[in-house]
Amino acid sequence: MTGNDKPWTVEYMIERLTLKSGQQSIRINGKHYHSSYNPVKEAERFVFTTIGDSSPSTIIICGAVMGYI
Repeated sequence: MTGNDKPWTVEYMIERLTLKSGQQSIRINGKHYHSSYNPVKEAERFVFTTIGDSSPSTIIICGAVMGYI
């Protein structure tokens, strides 16, 4: 780095929330990363629409944030 270079930084505002349902969720920079009402139902809907009635032997899910899936 030269004298004029500044290190690259990223700042995030991460909030852990307890929803009216009692479930946990997070909001990053004001954006909800799970349903703000029912994240468990959101996860169930995601799995059903992704794999439907099939029965795969292996499922790999990356980036599930709080692990509702």
